[in-house]
Amino acid sequence: MDTLCVENQITVSVFAECWAKLKKQETSKKRLTRCNAPLRLSLDVPNQPALDRTQLCVRLPRSLKKRLEKLAKTRGVSLTELVEVLILKHVADVELTPDDYREIANEIERAGKN
Repeated sequence: MDTLCVENQITVSVFAECWAKLKKQETSKKRLTRCNAPLRLSLDVPNQPALDRTQLCVRLPRSLKKRLEKLAKTRGVSLTELVEVLILKHVADVELTPDDYREIANEIERAGKN
């Protein structure tokens, strides 16, 4: 497995037979149209979230999103921080069971393996 840096942004791990095709393309200026070898993309993202955090995507009316953005700006916090505080206010009295904590721990472990 060799490594190729594409446009100084993406590091691609390439199997040897595909590497040869890529090198040939580089010298002949022809476009590579097919590579039978599998590629594994490895992106180094500097802002990796902590493993104990997850993502929640919701659809909101644009007017509500604009209100949230304005409120976050006036409070000097990010939109994420504001929404997290607002949600925490409403779930503060919800108790998690030991099974819930085990499930969370398993999810964190799986996230660490990816």
